[in-house]
Amino acid sequence: MNAVRRTWLIRLLPVALALAVGATLTVRQLYRSVPSSFFSVPGTNVSLQIVLKPTHPYLAEYERTLIVSNGQQKATSRIFNDTGGYGKLNIYSTGPRSILVQGPFEVVGVNLDTLTIESNPAPTRVSPNYLATFTKSNNSGWRFIPASEQSEQEIKVQQP
Repeated sequence: MNAVRRTWLIRLLPVALALAVGATLTVRQLYRSVPSSFFSVPGTNVSLQIVLKPTHPYLAEYERTLIVSNGQQKATSRIFNDTGGYGKLNIYSTGPRSILVQGPFEVVGVNLDTLTIESNPAPTRVSPNYLATFTKSNNSGWRFIPASEQSEQEIKVQQP
């Protein structure tokens, strides 16, 4: 290799390295969890949170985790991934100490006393009472919108 080529390659090496580091940091930033707000279940000391973790560097696809906490204990459960446009979840009360989280691909029951999370719980005889929705809101990212702020909007249930 002649001296001119070698000098040229040596000068390009820092630029190539800087570009590689920048690209790596950008991709890592894209894959960080998306912050979400908390929803306090009325009349309880329990809060819900849905954590979204991107699964694709460019598309709006997320791994979703439900976190239920009473300040002393915490329970977590992965729920159906959002593969684009399915992130909305409705929250319903099914009794004084139980709620349902319903999305297009899942129904999850939560016992507020034991903080147990159950996928596809048995149907209840109680008519569910709409509490909130977890959805993308105008200019503020993902958040829980309480029933007092927005009326229930039906989620079309999909077959996985």
